[in-house]
Amino acid sequence: MTVRVLVVDHTGQEGGAELALLRVVERIGGADITVRALLLEDGPFHGRLTGAGIETAVLAADARTNRASRDRVMAPAAAARTAFTTLGFVPRLARAIRGAQCDLVVANSLKSAVLVALAAPLAGRRWVWHLHDRLAPDYLPNVLVRAMRMLALIGPRRIVVNSEATLLLLPERARRKAHLAYPGLSPEAFLDAAPSQTAASVGEPVEPPPAPAVGEPVEPLPAAVGEPVEPPLSAPTVTMIGRISPTKGQREFLEAAAILARDRPDVRFRIVGAALFAEEDYAAQITRHAESLDLGGRLELTGWVSDPSALLRSAAVLVHASPVPEPFGQVVAEAMAAGIPVVATDAGGVREMLDPDAAAEAGSEVQVTRLGILVPPADSAALAEGIARVLDDPDAAAQRTAVAREAASDRFRIESTVAAVRAAWFAAVRS
Repeated sequence: MTVRVLVVDHTGQEGGAELALLRVVERIGGADITVRALLLEDGPFHGRLTGAGIETAVLAADARTNRASRDRVMAPAAAARTAFTTLGFVPRLARAIRGAQCDLVVANSLKSAVLVALAAPLAGRRWVWHLHDRLAPDYLPNVLVRAMRMLALIGPRRIVVNSEATLLLLPERARRKAHLAYPGLSPEAFLDAAPSQTAASVGEPVEPPPAPAVGEPVEPLPAAVGEPVEPPLSAPTVTMIGRISPTKGQREFLEAAAILARDRPDVRFRIVGAALFAEEDYAAQITRHAESLDLGGRLELTGWVSDPSALLRSAAVLVHASPVPEPFGQVVAEAMAAGIPVVATDAGGVREMLDPDAAAEAGSEVQVTRLGILVPPADSAALAEGIARVLDDPDAAAQRTAVAREAASDRFRIESTVAAVRAAWFAAVRS
């Protein structure tokens, strides 16, 4: 029996959920599974899928609804418009599903789940939800939380969740059909760093990598922030990687950088990423805030980078600064695999990544675990203290990263993810 799967995603951008999906679909196919993809807008993700050998089509949905943030979509005027455009789009999507001649439809985002929940039954197809979001009021608007929890109960045959934190927020009956599949890392993520990169991970002298090797910034660095300057060879770089968004914590990172800069003239700071989902206003605020802090050319804003792995491996510390609990920390897993010390906020899925033994006391002061350092969310002073602990004691940091790397190999390999996803897909078809 060959199961024909159609994966649906609302975006053509390369977000974390999309890249996690890519790593799965490029490996899961075989004699018993074939995968095709349907995107509801065109973009770089289209090219990544086709480059991986996945037949991909684009069925354009309403652009304003597709790109709007969750808060904007739920505003009264926008909600009415969204409902109107959705009702018009669902029959088109149902025809596309039937035309794909698939046995199973997989929705890879909140927006695609809403559309697939309506279109898949019209097309006579079962569907699975890959849930990458915490269904909680601190992460999503209240009305959306209630709607998505109800959808989880009555819609998909199976739900694939990316962390225990995501799983526990589902209604109890929905949890019975859920499968845990941590977003797995490709084998390249576990390769040994070059000697100079390994030294950088514990704060020893290293020549910084040239920017052209990983791509050019989308926009030039503002003059008020300062052109990237050549640091002394001993200068460690504290790095944050991710989409520019209020939920990611770039503001908190900048404020922690300003605290550290007072007493650590040798340290540089780097923010890697760009706004993707209607969050350009926040990105502009971050640029202005960086200018106001006057870090004297020690801060680099790279913009979007197609492959930030070299920047990650050259970091002395990888910072995850989300002020709200996140479902999973993809960049945290990548840093663990690469042997880079991690300082992260103690909430959501990140806690189970860096403190799987539940030894740390949630929400308290800076916590040093076997795998990394956890700090309270939205606490720039605590974040600065956590970073300082890594920089001040590189030997202890190296010990933690060795344990973290082994833990990542045990828990976050793509082979385990593919096995869990296969189980969910086949269970949905057979149920």
